[in-house]
Amino acid sequence: MALTLDQLLIIKTAAECGSFSAAARRLGKAQSTVSSTICNIEWEAGVVLFERGSKFLALTSVGQDLLKHINNIISQANNLEGKLNACAAEIEDNLSIIIDPAIPYTLVAPTVRAFCEQFPYVNLHRTYALTALIKDGLSQSLPSEKLLMKSQIASLSASFLTR
Repeated sequence: MALTLDQLLIIKTAAECGSFSAAARRLGKAQSTVSSTICNIEWEAGVVLFERGSKFLALTSVGQDLLKHINNIISQANNLEGKLNACAAEIEDNLSIIIDPAIPYTLVAPTVRAFCEQFPYVNLHRTYALTALIKDGLSQSLPSEKLLMKSQIASLSASFLTR
């Protein structure tokens, strides 16, 4: 049995909404499409994914286990789509940053986290020490006039955090 992303999204949305009707509204589909899609999956797989009550819809234990996998697959598919869009727009897929130790981590962490959530397909390489410039040999590959002083890096870092 091969499931499509559309079928996985229907299962995920029905579980989140707690009803086939609400899932159909969120997905912009007919309620019968959502219901029949899930029924067909259950019949083909020989398992029950949802317990159907008169006023509620709940995942069975099999459905709960499957939903964990569905969430991962949908997340990976979204990341792949983002990666493809980034390639088409010629967006870099690697970014290296050096975080000045003078900036408190509590200020840096939310910005880094937000960046990673918004651009999950970008490999973010973080170094937490100014000495990394020397350790990695970057100072030798850059002319001395191109090297930033510690105060300049702190200023740039602070302006990045306020965006």
